[in-house]
Amino acid sequence: MELAALLAALHGTDEEAYCLVWRRAFHGERLTSETAPIVRYLLTAVHDPGFGAGDESKRTGMLFLLREVARVDARFDLLPEVFAALWPIPTGWPRRARVAAASAAAMLVRHPALGDRRDEVIAHHEAAALDTEDRLMCASYMVGLGELGVAPRAWLDDPRLGVRTCAALAPALAADETALSVLVRAAGHPRAFDHAFEEPFVAPRYRMMFLSQFAGRSRDQLIATVCERVTDFRRLLNAAVAAVELRDASFGPYLRVAFPSGLADDGTASAEQDCFVRALTARDDVWEPSRRGVFAAAGLPHDRDRWREVHVPKVLDDRGRPIYASGTIVVLDATRQLRRAPRMYLGRERSDPRLLGTLLDVIRRDGLRVDVEGPLRFTVTGGPDDPRPDPEDLVTGPMPWQPRLRGVRVAAAFSLWVTAHQWVGGIAYRQQFVDGTPMAPCETLGPADHEDGFHIVFELDQEWLPAGARLPG
Repeated sequence: MELAALLAALHGTDEEAYCLVWRRAFHGERLTSETAPIVRYLLTAVHDPGFGAGDESKRTGMLFLLREVARVDARFDLLPEVFAALWPIPTGWPRRARVAAASAAAMLVRHPALGDRRDEVIAHHEAAALDTEDRLMCASYMVGLGELGVAPRAWLDDPRLGVRTCAALAPALAADETALSVLVRAAGHPRAFDHAFEEPFVAPRYRMMFLSQFAGRSRDQLIATVCERVTDFRRLLNAAVAAVELRDASFGPYLRVAFPSGLADDGTASAEQDCFVRALTARDDVWEPSRRGVFAAAGLPHDRDRWREVHVPKVLDDRGRPIYASGTIVVLDATRQLRRAPRMYLGRERSDPRLLGTLLDVIRRDGLRVDVEGPLRFTVTGGPDDPRPDPEDLVTGPMPWQPRLRGVRVAAAFSLWVTAHQWVGGIAYRQQFVDGTPMAPCETLGPADHEDGFHIVFELDQEWLPAGARLPG
């Protein structure tokens, strides 16, 4: 298709036209001979009210294309013209388009002729972040501040996971201990960060909102950054074990931190290394041929038998008895502990096809109502005479002291999504968790004509469970 016809098609509904424009503006990480005419066209087209035939995501996408041009080549001749076309950002644009324009501006001011505009772009990001409650928009402004060289420390305690983690990702906070702690905690629940940019309680089909500044999944950016900045593997053990539970190569960066000098010839390792190795060797999918390159990139063998030989050296006293020093004992977070030893609580291993049936039986024996709603989704309901759980303690804390809630705690550990509804004294509350992390503080819904009790929806983690696992019934 001729370029002129392709660009004209951007004003219609042809989805392919938008994809083709991207392909013709970039060749990998390089600009092409058609980049300049595409950019010139977009400078006026994005201001046309009819652009994208009313689909505002098209305008937002083309604004992001302009950002990427600036990212790929900070000295591209047309960047000052792009900045003049976008700045100040039109107040009449939809909010997502304004966020995309601000993101583009953060890249554009890297051009030598635009350096004196950096402070006003920073000021815009700071004011816009304070002015929005939308977590995706605020997180985008945090990424922009990081790209502008700002250290957004004031946002490190934000209650929204995506916002505080994006603030901590700022390069200017690379050595900040508070920021490192935020990243380490977030990396322990990587899929929570993937879902950190959507509002709680949305329908499942809307659950994955992407931050456009990240290439790929949000968790990939998080894992890569935390492994660059934290060299003490003891701090990353929970995160490394959590990454192994995923059916992909997310554990790869942790290999390099855990074994920077490769495997010891005699197979000896620290307690933390050994714990990581046990998690690796327990997963069949880690040893598929497609994972060989992940190990090779870390300079490590893809040999399951050799990894099984890794061990913590035994220390004996003068009578030949093992000595267990504090340095040989590792403590994982509560969810990792429950997942690591389901036999301790249910009498079944993770790979046992009877595991989920046993889990439901345990909860029912505790006198709570269980309803299966899908292959990996079930609910637990309790009334006024049943124990009253604290949702956050139930999902993130240790095994509860109340015996009748212990099966429910195990269910939470096995779940990716947990949605808790409670009624107390005529007031309704709700809270949602993903990957063991609260999406937001507990929400008070207000007065409700409902007896005291709770209703919890569990959506089991299909990546942790063996392939093909299903609830009975």
